[in-house]
Formats: sequence, C-alpha cells, structure tokens
Amino acid sequence: MEARETRSSCAWRPRTRDGAIGASTANSPTSATRWPPPCDAYDAVITDAGLRVLKSPPQAPKANTHSERLNGTPRRELLDRTLILNQRHLRRTLTRYLEHYIGHRPHRALSQLCPSQAEAGPPRPIDLAEHRVHRTAVLGGLINEYQIAS
Repeated sequence: MEARETRSSCAWRPRTRDGAIGASTANSPTSATRWPPPCDAYDAVITDAGLRVLKSPPQAPKANTHSERLNGTPRRELLDRTLILNQRHLRRTLTRYLEHYIGHRPHRALSQLCPSQAEAGPPRPIDLAEHRVHRTAVLGGLINEYQIAS
C-alpha cells in the first residue's frame, strides 16, 4: 500500500478538544457511532511493516501511559497555545517543536539534559556572569532557546 493511498483515505480533520467537529452531536465521542471512523488503511500499513496494532479502551489514559505522555506534552506546551490554520501549518509547527524537543528541551529522565546531549554527558559548568547569553525565539516566541553568545 502506498503512502498516498493512506493519506487520502485517512483525511485530516480539525476537531475540538473533546473530539467533536463543530456543534454537531452526531460527531461527538458519546454518540453511538465511532468518531473518528477507524482507519483501516493505517492499520494495513502498520501490519505490513510487521507490527501489531493494539487497541486501547476509550477514555482510559492509564491504559497507555506512554502514548498519553507523548501526545500530552506537545499538546500542553504547543497546541493549547497555538491557533492551527491547516494541515500544512500543523506539520510545520510540529516539526519545529520536535526539533526543539530533541535538540534543546531538558528532560527530567535524562538529568535535565536534552536527548542530543544525553550520550555526550553533561556540559561543564560555567559562570554566566562572564558570558553573554543569546536568546532565540522559536515558534513566534512561544518557546525560547538560550545559548552562550560567541
């Protein structure tokens, strides 16, 4: 199955936080119909890759804590504070956030290092009073990255 078939059959749909599209009650997650509809093309791509599709129960965040954490962090830090205009804007915004998340954002599990520093170990401490700090605004100033100015 080609990726083009997957994209066209699994159309991108903007939704409110509770999963509904607009004010229609027919599309609400509490209705008898399943929304969004299951995407068999996506499941086929996963199965073809030799992976198994695991279905988690709806509205049970403890059933799949890793995916809840993975989805929740960018939602809280980015998507709750950004007005997404279209799919292209969403992809561009998430790509830039992912670059920040891997390259600059400290993680508690890595002793406040970012994933790109985890293998090299912590940097040596320096006195910031002797250096100038350069701030780079990311995503229109929503996130800031700091570096020692050279």
